[in-house]
Amino acid sequence: MPRVKEEGNVIHVTRDYSIFKTVKGNRTIDKSHVAKLKKEIQKKDLDLPIYVNENDEVVDGQHTLQARKELNKPIRYIRGAFENEFDVATMNANRKNWSNKDYLEFHIQNGKKEYSIIKSLMRQYAISLESVLILSSGNYSVLRSVRSDFKSGKYKIEALQRCNEIGSDLMYMKNHYNIRITRAFVTAYAIVKEHPSFRWDRFKTALKSKSAMLLRGTNTEDFITVFEKIYNSGSRTKVHFVRYFLDKDYQEEDQE
Repeated sequence: MPRVKEEGNVIHVTRDYSIFKTVKGNRTIDKSHVAKLKKEIQKKDLDLPIYVNENDEVVDGQHTLQARKELNKPIRYIRGAFENEFDVATMNANRKNWSNKDYLEFHIQNGKKEYSIIKSLMRQYAISLESVLILSSGNYSVLRSVRSDFKSGKYKIEALQRCNEIGSDLMYMKNHYNIRITRAFVTAYAIVKEHPSFRWDRFKTALKSKSAMLLRGTNTEDFITVFEKIYNSGSRTKVHFVRYFLDKDYQEEDQE
């Protein structure tokens, strides 16, 4: 009986693994990754769907397919007019069940080196994905254009040196003073560090006696005020970070 062509993103279920084909350009199956997926499925089966095009060629989820096949588990799949794996990301761009971390892992699995670097930066400096995007994009918030490029797999790191320099300073503060590095903290420090008169050595010295003040901030302006007080403590030469912040338009665009 001929199969009726479905419309939309309907989730189908089958145990007939033979219907699925390999799409040209698919990566070679990584046996270690399949083994890892099998363990995760046996521990807690989230029953996530794979994506196939109209010819039942697997666009995304070939490792999930192999793992479930080896476990004799049913396959949930979505059939659509997908030309490649990035069409899947685009399709999910406005779906609530895909977080930025989902996109990060998705594009890493599909060989996007920039995204692997982002994940390494998150680990190296113990900061959130949003903070890495702020620093590596050269901005002070995650602009809509940045967010859109990130989801679609087109994100390019524009300010790696900036990210590493600020990240190094943040790690020093975290390791020496056991503070929580929030996104507001990261943004505030990025703004302060940009000030022409800022000197890391002076700030680091002042922190030795004033580090408790780092716990007082809650938002970007709060932290900038705190940084200014720390930086100016015991010095005749005052630097006005708050005025610098208020005089410049850092909130260039709303975040989502």
